[in-house]
Amino acid sequence: MRSLAAEHVAVPATLKTAVASQIRKLIADVWYTLQLSDSGAIRIAARVIATIAREAARTVPGVRAAFGRSTHSTTASPAGKATLRHHHPHAAAGVLGRTAVVDLAIAAHYGSQLDAIAREVQQRAIAELRAKTGLHDVTVNVTIDDVIT
Repeated sequence: MRSLAAEHVAVPATLKTAVASQIRKLIADVWYTLQLSDSGAIRIAARVIATIAREAARTVPGVRAAFGRSTHSTTASPAGKATLRHHHPHAAAGVLGRTAVVDLAIAAHYGSQLDAIAREVQQRAIAELRAKTGLHDVTVNVTIDDVIT
């Protein structure tokens, strides 16, 4: 198996061309998700992705306010790193193809279990984005910036 793994495999020129074409399509509109099918392309703006996530966060008990926020963490996940250059300036959401990373800042009710609220915000936002946009690779970063009494 090691000798087979070390063996050089030539990539057909047509495959290289097809892959390059898909990459060009993927990065043509960096502020939009992109889903290609035989019927055409579906694009959803990053600001729409951020709005869906914010609204989902506001439905979590204990959340008083939810805002989009750009954190640009140095310990970002691979999806976060892939979308970092593709963050919409006003959306706090990075999109690239069928991948989305959303940064949310929330204010929670004082006395609540903050980590549980943050996990619920992540779960609801991811579920809503998957259900409403068809995206599968979704990351939601939650920062609790304030507590309200």
